[in-house]
Amino acid sequence: MRPAVAEVLRRAAPGTVVAASEGGRPVALVVLADRRAFVVDDRCPHDGGPLSDGFLDGDRLVCARHGWEVDPCSGACGRRQVATRSLGTV
Repeated sequence: MRPAVAEVLRRAAPGTVVAASEGGRPVALVVLADRRAFVVDDRCPHDGGPLSDGFLDGDRLVCARHGWEVDPCSGACGRRQVATRSLGTV
């Protein structure tokens, strides 16, 4: 079982992507280098793989499976959208 977002957020370092849960659904917690944090749906729009296995390249979340890039601030991913929510600066 994944830990809750609030629990993961307390220990997440800037520049990390961590698997978490929110309301019983899997999410990826993204903490950018400037400490802005976002909760992103943990499904790559390409093939449904876990975005929480990915990594950050600047402010872009990169899926580890096929390199698709997601903007955690807006959820934009090419022509597709990923659900995202800002947690502010942590």
